[in-house]
Amino acid sequence: LLAAAARHDLVYVPPAFTADADLRGLAPGADVIVRGMGLASVDAVVLLTQGRGGRFERLPDGGLRYVPSGHEPRLHLGSRRGVPYRSKVSSVLRGAPVAREVLTPAAIADLLARPGTVDFTDDVWPLIARELVWGHYRELFTAFPERVRTSWDDFRSTLRAVDGDTEALRREVAAVVPDPLDRFDVASLDLPLGAETFADATAVHERVRRHIGEDLHLRTAPERSTAQALFLTVLGSFLALADIPTERWSARSRAVDLPVTWHAFFSYVASGPPGHRLEELSALADAGVVRFAGLELSVRVEAGRFVVSSPRVGGDIAADALVDAWLPRTAAASKRQPRVARARHPARARGQRQRRGLQRLAGPRRGRRRRAGRRSRRRPARPPVRPRAVHVEHRGGRVHPPQVGLALAAPDRPRRRSRRRGPRADGRPPPPLTRGRRRAVTGAARRFVRSRRRGY
Repeated sequence: LLAAAARHDLVYVPPAFTADADLRGLAPGADVIVRGMGLASVDAVVLLTQGRGGRFERLPDGGLRYVPSGHEPRLHLGSRRGVPYRSKVSSVLRGAPVAREVLTPAAIADLLARPGTVDFTDDVWPLIARELVWGHYRELFTAFPERVRTSWDDFRSTLRAVDGDTEALRREVAAVVPDPLDRFDVASLDLPLGAETFADATAVHERVRRHIGEDLHLRTAPERSTAQALFLTVLGSFLALADIPTERWSARSRAVDLPVTWHAFFSYVASGPPGHRLEELSALADAGVVRFAGLELSVRVEAGRFVVSSPRVGGDIAADALVDAWLPRTAAASKRQPRVARARHPARARGQRQRRGLQRLAGPRRGRRRRAGRRSRRRPARPPVRPRAVHVEHRGGRVHPPQVGLALAAPDRPRRRSRRRGPRADGRPPPPLTRGRRRAVTGAARRFVRSRRRGY
């Protein structure tokens, strides 16, 4: 995409931390395709609307209206699901306490007792899905008995009888839970648009707009505390997976299922934006600044423009700018970051320092220099960092603003127990930071914050 954008004079913003992304090339009034609808996307929308002078006004009826400044681009948002992350929950639990009914220590022990590896998709995800069903209906039946047609004790027996059979569970729930908003389905939670197809961009835009309003109601209304129970159940399941040793997971689980599939689901359900950000997103849609492009998007360059399409939405959207609004993968050994790669290979880094002669050292003592070859071999190599602005400094003193060097130094002498941050061998908690190290860490953090405020 970078090469195609350069050839056709298009604007492409690759995955990046939103605060460091260069959005100046997105012209006012221009169509911009934004892939991703997570937190990075929400931050980008804020920067391109309120960050350019727009403001929100509360209406007499309680609604929200966006007053544009005229400097905003027109944003077309889409993602794999086609909807934003679920709103943060503001309701409180009213019913019985959350408890693990399916993904219990005994169930995990049974998995570990089997020979071979544990697979997340085949062995663990079905238990998590059933646990979520239990968490939702426990809160509904115990906190709001007037909204159901049977008791929790009776429905517990029903759950145990049909648990795992999705169609049978849906029939039983329809018979005792009259309000469709009180019913819960894991597949609908994960993919709200399901298998729906849409005639054009307007149809999918209106559908996503309705979904956001419904999600805000379910996640923030006091009488919808089942969302809080669901959040606590997801969190409990996340913590329960720590009982499975890393070496027992299958290769697919370690490489894809846990770091990608499960983490994405957990973030979508339990780590979304606050409710007011989704309310603002709806107001931006009403103002015509934001359009929802749909799900399962694919991008190509055609006739000198970015063109986005979806197999579930009729028609294409063309634009001269594309933003991939998600966080970049972190890989310290990346060939694109040679300084960071050299920091992981002290021997190679030392050889390069010897060829350069003098090398600036990162640390609180500004201006300190040391002759090449005199550095202790036990100290790992570090990329040079400008002390006051904490930005990575390239050859010749050139500073690259998006590259920030802020980290805690690793212990260079293992025998010094005061520098160890992990647990002791006997299980006792680690010792506290020394006064000097605490002062150094605090100072680095303060310099970092000041540098960001000054706009480095």
